[in-house]
Amino acid sequence: MTEGLHEISFGTYAHGILQTQYEHLVHQEAAVLADEDPEPLHKMRVSCRRLRTALQVFAPVVILPPALSGKRVRDIAQILGELRDLDVQMDGLEGYYRPQLEAEDQPQIHQLGTVLQKYRRKGLSRTSAVLAGSRYRKLKKACETWLAQPVYTPLATRTLFPLVPYLLSPLLARLVLHPGWFLTGATEEDHVLHDLRKELKHARYQAEFLTPFYGEDFSRWLETVKKLQDVLGTIQDAQVLSNVLTREFPDHQESRLAQLVAERRVAALEEWDRLRLPFLNPEDLLALTRRVAHPNPTTA
Repeated sequence: MTEGLHEISFGTYAHGILQTQYEHLVHQEAAVLADEDPEPLHKMRVSCRRLRTALQVFAPVVILPPALSGKRVRDIAQILGELRDLDVQMDGLEGYYRPQLEAEDQPQIHQLGTVLQKYRRKGLSRTSAVLAGSRYRKLKKACETWLAQPVYTPLATRTLFPLVPYLLSPLLARLVLHPGWFLTGATEEDHVLHDLRKELKHARYQAEFLTPFYGEDFSRWLETVKKLQDVLGTIQDAQVLSNVLTREFPDHQESRLAQLVAERRVAALEEWDRLRLPFLNPEDLLALTRRVAHPNPTTA
């Protein structure tokens, strides 16, 4: 992108974002299949989600082949996510829970780790099959073909700068109007909070694509979004681990490990209750609306 942000076209900017996300995605592929380090899997999952969000954001300006659809990218991200979630659980087991348990409680950690390893082997097998499968190959081919010879709608030649607020508004509206902001975290509400976490990710990724058009206050808002995403992730992870304990070790519901899992969830819910306040405050919401409506010319 050689033009200044005031002059860059909608099509040129969209092409650059899609190319970057696709390159990040395929760059991790070999390392994920080698399975020697969990970090490439995390990066590939994030790149997959960011690519899907980019396809949503720039849908008004790009004409894509059927094989390059948000649904196909979502399906791949879901498989990667299942494996990544197991890595997160195993990391939490070793890094957070094990150091807090006495010697007599360590056998349960070992047993639970064995169960998670079994799940992970199956998850890795599914992931490898997907990355070797025809749908993934077709998606890559379609993306590479489009990047080499992009096809656009008539909007492609429009200057992007005045359109930025209109790109940001739809996903932000979905985020702000989500019912999860009014929940305090009863167990039966976890699926709603989990859905809110997904909306936070989509909104964050979308906003990150367009941060060059805004100032530091917008970046600080994104930091809050990231904190909310993380704390909802902790709530979800604790509940998933609690469910595994209930299913695999029904006679150990009063164990120290089960207590630690419940305590971690409660602490995360308390943090959630504090962090969600700006999304319930009318003044904060109006400030966000004004911020989005006025890209910062000093940074553009």
